[in-house]
Amino acid sequence: MHTRPLSSQLNDTIEPDLLAFLRARLNTLLKWELARYFYENPQTADIADNLARYLGRDLQNTEEELRQLARAGVLRAEPAQDVLVYSLTEDADTLALLGQFVAASRDREFKMRAIYLVLQAKR
Repeated sequence: MHTRPLSSQLNDTIEPDLLAFLRARLNTLLKWELARYFYENPQTADIADNLARYLGRDLQNTEEELRQLARAGVLRAEPAQDVLVYSLTEDADTLALLGQFVAASRDREFKMRAIYLVLQAKR
């Protein structure tokens, strides 16, 4: 009997739209954390240094992940003096997917599957 790889089985248990969103836009744990933070605090507009400090993360990694989230359309990056100020996108489709993702990630089983897929993709 042929058994499919675990990653293939997990792909089938995550809604296709969320799976694509995870793979294309939230493909690191730090991106999850940043996206969730902005989603849960939609009025936030802040710089990388403050966000890194608040989340207890490395500034260089945080800056790179914020840039990638802005390129992916999850966040906006507005120049202000000599820094970029990040805020949540206003795109309705992206906000809907992000909302679904945040809600689904409160479920332990979904979260474990999603973490596994993100870590597998990094190999």
